[in-house]
Order: sequence, then C-alpha cells, then structure tokens
Amino acid sequence: MPADYDGDGKADITVFRPSNGNWYRVFSNGNQISILQFGTSGDKPAVGDYDGDGKADIAVFRASNGMFYLLQTTAGYYAQRWGGVSSVPLVADYDGNGKTDLGVSGDYIAINENAGVGILFSGSGIAYSISIPISEDAFSLSGDFKGSGRDSYAVFQPANGLWRVRSISNDIVDYHFGQSGDILIRNGNAIP
Repeated sequence: MPADYDGDGKADITVFRPSNGNWYRVFSNGNQISILQFGTSGDKPAVGDYDGDGKADIAVFRASNGMFYLLQTTAGYYAQRWGGVSSVPLVADYDGNGKTDLGVSGDYIAINENAGVGILFSGSGIAYSISIPISEDAFSLSGDFKGSGRDSYAVFQPANGLWRVRSISNDIVDYHFGQSGDILIRNGNAIP
C-alpha cells in the first residue's frame, strides 16, 4: 500500500499485514520506520486522503460488519458503516473535492450480476451509486481515467480485454486493452 503518508510528495514503502493488523512503513527519507497496529485479521486496506490534507490516511474495511475504520492525520479516528459482507473497498475521490470518498463494490462480478459501486461522498455525506452493464465476468476498479480530477468507476472484463468506464456524470467509455489471462492490479493488489 505505497502512498505519501508524510506529505513530502513521495510514496512511502508500506505493507499491511492482515494477520496482525500491523502497518509497516518506511518513509521516503529512508531514516524513519513506523510500525502501527490498526485493524484486525480479515480487514482490507482502504488507504486514501480522507481529510484532504495532502497525506495518505491509514484505513481498513471490515466486511464482517460493513465498517470502515479511518485514522486520519488531522481529523483523527472515524468509523462509518458502508457496505456488507460481500463488499470490497473501492475508495477514491469520486466528487473531485480533494478528499477520498468511501466506496464499496463487488470484487468479482459474474455476468448476470449488477456491476456497480456504492459511494458515500466525503463533502456532503450524500449516498450515490453507479452501475455499468457488462457482457462478460468482470472485476471492479476506480481511477481518474479522464484527467478531470475526479475518479470514475470501471470494470475490466478479462475474457475480452474490455475496460468499461463510467463517471458520476453517467457517460460510459469503452477501451480495449489486454487479453485473457491478464492480471488486474488494483490498490497495489493483484486480482487474478
């Protein structure tokens, strides 16, 4: 989970060990190592800049109770229920306000399921959802595919190499890139 935790504009080498809930960080200057216990076995990392201070905040999503737990650098500890037992975190800045929004989606979406993300906007607290029609089994992801300063929801269909991107303005753009057997990388994790 490399991210800029100290606000110096450089990514810090970081791993999250879910077996004990420890975060191990080596800050970019190479002189400081940090070990912080935040989370528990089974939690999924959900790093983002939730308080908008330019520093990545440590956060986890606990599917067993549908809760996000955030340790923000300026705003402190925060917990929010958003998601369920089959959800995976898909946090991003969907509204472009410089703060990470809570987002949950399915990891693997079968062809007859609804591909979508549920978003809780950080600025307004408004709940929003985006869905994408799919023609093959797919995986969820997010990113600023348009360079607009706002992240979009996307799915990758590995069987046909289709990336389908939908922004909160509801336009859908398709990209063909990849082939069967390719591995998707999302939030530093390989998704088979």
